[in-house]
Amino acid sequence: MPQLIPDVLLLIFTELQEDLTSLYSCILVNRTWYSIAIRVLWKNLSKSYANHIPYNKRSLKILFNTISSSLSEQSIFLKNKVELSSSRPLYNNYMNFFTHISPLFVNDMVQLLTEDEEENYDNTSKDLLEEEIYKLIFNNCNCVKYFYWDTKHLLHSLPNARAFFANLHSLTINLTSMESKTLCELAGICRNIKNLKIKSLDYTNMNLEYFINAQTKLQSLYLHFGNGRAQCMSLCNAIKGKADTLKKITIKSSISTISPKFLPSLKKLQYIIINNDGGQFYNDDIWSEWKHYLDTTDFPELKYLEVSHITPMMNSFLLQKYSDIFQSISFSNDEHKLIFENNL
Repeated sequence: MPQLIPDVLLLIFTELQEDLTSLYSCILVNRTWYSIAIRVLWKNLSKSYANHIPYNKRSLKILFNTISSSLSEQSIFLKNKVELSSSRPLYNNYMNFFTHISPLFVNDMVQLLTEDEEENYDNTSKDLLEEEIYKLIFNNCNCVKYFYWDTKHLLHSLPNARAFFANLHSLTINLTSMESKTLCELAGICRNIKNLKIKSLDYTNMNLEYFINAQTKLQSLYLHFGNGRAQCMSLCNAIKGKADTLKKITIKSSISTISPKFLPSLKKLQYIIINNDGGQFYNDDIWSEWKHYLDTTDFPELKYLEVSHITPMMNSFLLQKYSDIFQSISFSNDEHKLIFENNL
C-alpha cells in the first residue's frame, strides 16, 4: 500500500493530539507511525497536565511508572525508598518530548509513587523525592517552554537548572512559594520570557520589578494581586519599561493595588483584561484615576478589552468610549463582565 510521508502523518497526528486513545493506537501500527505519534502523544500529555485536564488514576500510574524507570538509574534515594514496577530500558527519552511542566504533575507523581507505603514516607522524605523529580526534569526535558514554579525548593540551584530556565518562553510563579532573593537570582538566568504570570503578588516580594526589567522579550504580563492595598510605583515603572514588546496585560483581583499610570506608555497593547473580582468599590479617587488614564490613552492596536466587577459608572464610560471602535460588544450579568473585541 502507498506510504504516507512523515509530514502528512505529523499533520494527522497533530489533529488527534487531544484524543489520547487514538494516538496510542497509532503508535502500535508500525515503526514509522510510532516514531512520529509518540512525540505528539507525550507532548500533549505534558500540555494537558499544565491545563489541569484530569486523567484517571490507572493512566497516571502507567505514566509515572514509565518516567520512574529513569529515576531508578539516577537517584540513590529512589533505589532505597521506592519499589518500581518495571526497570526495563526505555526506547526513547520520553520526557524530552515534554513542553510544559506544572507543579500538579510533580505533586501527583510524588503521591502515586509513595501511596502504597504511605506510612513509610514523612514530609521530609516526600520533599526529597520532589527534589529528585525536579532534577530528573532538568536533566531530561530539553524542549520545555512553559514552567510553573510553585515550590519552596531552590530549583534554580539544582544541576542543569540554569540551561533549563534560560530556555523558557513562558513562566508562572506563585510568589507565596518563592523568596524575594530567589526571584532576584532567577532574573540573572531567565531573560527571554515572553509570557509571565505572577500569582499572589502582595509587595512583600519587591524583586518582581527587577525580574520584569531583566526580560528582553516580554509580550504578555499577568498580575494576580493578593491582600496588599498599597500601590507600588516601581512596579508601574517596570511595566512602562516593557512598552516596546508588551502586547497583553492582565490585572486580576484588585485594581486598587496598582496605579494605571503605565497605560499611556503601552501603545502596542492588543489585549487588556481588568478583573476586580477580589476587590471592592473602594473610593471614587481610584476609579477616577483609572477612568482618567483610559480616557486619555489611545491604543491603536487594541483588539480585545475585557473588564469585570467594576462600577456601573465605569461600564457606562467604557461603552461610550469604545462602542464605535469595536465590532463586537457583549455583557454577562452572571460574571459582571463586559467584553469589547474585534476580529482576532
